[in-house]
Amino acid sequence: MVKNKKGGNRHKKMASKNNQPMTRQKLRTAKQNDGEMYAIVTKVFGNGMCEVYCNDDVIRLLIIRRKFKGRNRRDNSVTLNGLLLVGIREWEVVAPKKVPKCDLLFVYNDYHKEELKKFSRLMPIVIDKLTSVVIAMIKRKYTDKESLMSL
Repeated sequence: MVKNKKGGNRHKKMASKNNQPMTRQKLRTAKQNDGEMYAIVTKVFGNGMCEVYCNDDVIRLLIIRRKFKGRNRRDNSVTLNGLLLVGIREWEVVAPKKVPKCDLLFVYNDYHKEELKKFSRLMPIVIDKLTSVVIAMIKRKYTDKESLMSL
């Protein structure tokens, strides 16, 4: 364990006892037959949950597993309009009025988005479609709120 020379309990949090050498994550792509697909975050609820818009035009509830929480959160931050790789829960039976759930598998940053666009000819179309639909949903939501406020 690293010796804390500065003292104080606040400085001990910064000790490098859990640090590993910096490695670049391997780019992970979706496998359609395994129930994986791309999604964009539309709402962040907190408590490890988000609402995402998937590339099959379905809105799902995203469950953020423990792997993406805690100390690992710094590299895997789930933000509004962020691109994600999600796993569909195919085994789960969904009631008619309930929102289907999915699990978080990978968080793409800006560097990963550019790599995905280079990787496949289809990816720029998917990413642009997802972002345009989400932006339209957000604009519609705010215009509805403004019209309600004016009443």
